[in-house]
Amino acid sequence: MEYGKLIKDALAIAWRKRYLWVFGFFAGAGSPSFDNQLATEKLGDAWDWLAGNPGLVVVLAAMALGVGLVFWVLQVVSQGSLVRGVGDIEASAPSDFERALSHGLKLFWRVLGLQLLLFAAVVGAAALAAGPPALMIAFGGTGLKVLGVAWLVAAILPAIAGLVAAGLLWNYALRHLVLEEMPVFDSVRSAWLSIKSNFSESVILFAIGLGIGLALGLAVVLALVLLAIPFVILGIINLALGLAPGLIIGVPVFIMLICVLGVFQSAYWTLGFMRLPSAPLGAVRSSGDATAS
Repeated sequence: MEYGKLIKDALAIAWRKRYLWVFGFFAGAGSPSFDNQLATEKLGDAWDWLAGNPGLVVVLAAMALGVGLVFWVLQVVSQGSLVRGVGDIEASAPSDFERALSHGLKLFWRVLGLQLLLFAAVVGAAALAAGPPALMIAFGGTGLKVLGVAWLVAAILPAIAGLVAAGLLWNYALRHLVLEEMPVFDSVRSAWLSIKSNFSESVILFAIGLGIGLALGLAVVLALVLLAIPFVILGIINLALGLAPGLIIGVPVFIMLICVLGVFQSAYWTLGFMRLPSAPLGAVRSSGDATAS
């Protein structure tokens, strides 16, 4: 597999196929962060205010839950839409926003089921692996505490291997599910077979993807910091003078970066999956035939 060409093609899709940006935003956006020190200083005042307005708290909590649910639904739809859109591009099949969206909606419940299945498996495995030593450390005597710590230390490498396996299973199973329209459990079984038959390529894909993700994340943070510096200086002189243009320029740039990175991440794994040495040819054929028919 030509990994350099894979990265180049994924970047080209992420930048040129702008109709995928909507899906990239919801698939790639994370939770907003905030200044921990500021939050700590204001926490007492906020708690007092919340305690004095219980009715409003319930309304705000319901609204937050509703927004979170809508965002989750859009994320699930976007994951399927992105995979199908990139798969169609790779298979030289017709690809546009409407086609990608229709497939995301069509496979919504399967993608959601796959999400929940793998999440439950990871949480269950973590609980079984870390639960006993945690109980030993919390409630045991000296000997049990030492044994619990040794257990946790010994579990570090297997845990890393398990996370890599879970990441590969998710990425491959999602693409088996979307491109071949497999049921959830069949997609997981097929993903496992794809990993076994392409083990070295899969590990390299994961390692490169992890490295690129870290590098791009750092680059985005540095770019945003550099972009913010002139507006911070203006804000010191006049708060409105720095805040208004900072928001007008910074927010669109931040959203665009999320969109592009979301598309790139999905495109990287979809192209990598379809270019495996023993790639599932049915995925490529179904991606092209279904849209062409």
